[in-house]
Amino acid sequence: MILVSTSRTSATPTAEDLSTALAAQSPDEEGESALAVAREHKGDLQLLVTDVVMPGMNGKELADRLTAERPDLRVLYISGYAEHAVVRQGVLVEGIAFLSKPFDLSELARTVREVLDKASVAG
Repeated sequence: MILVSTSRTSATPTAEDLSTALAAQSPDEEGESALAVAREHKGDLQLLVTDVVMPGMNGKELADRLTAERPDLRVLYISGYAEHAVVRQGVLVEGIAFLSKPFDLSELARTVREVLDKASVAG
């Protein structure tokens, strides 16, 4: 899993608690950093968890670039904005996997499980 978030406080416990998480490290270049992490990682990547709004490349652009390289990669978008707000702004489309901040670890784990289970049923 790659975790990309502009909020260091929400990213830190998540990355520590999810032992297979790879986290982009540069706060000003989250998207580019995540691309580099994904390209350097030789193993399987099943899930990208990305903030919708980031400096530079937004979460949708990041997901589009990574899924072009890894078509089986699933994406979970997170944001402090309500889902309808990011859909209305044209950043995301309806029906995507989305989790509003703030969320606790159990909410994240449940949503991650749902996204991965949906992928295994579809694939």
